[in-house]
Amino acid sequence: MSRTIQRLIELTVGLPLIAAPLLLTATGPAYADPGPGVDPCATVVVPEGFTCLPEPKQCITTPCPQYTIVPLTTNPANPPTGPAVLPR
Repeated sequence: MSRTIQRLIELTVGLPLIAAPLLLTATGPAYADPGPGVDPCATVVVPEGFTCLPEPKQCITTPCPQYTIVPLTTNPANPPTGPAVLPR
């Protein structure tokens, strides 16, 4: 057997060891990133007295909304304490 053929066989045997990790590696971020210029609130229906605020987050499962709904409170005696929980 020629030396060139022997070398090709050795390279072919080792190729799966190199290719497998590349195929199993994640190619993007682990969070829902819509990209620049995309407003996550563009399609959200917000009830009266509330507003939608973009809130990017990292997610493991879906759905993974990239926004939060908060009350519009302008009364300083009753400031908002956090995001409102709305029934779905």
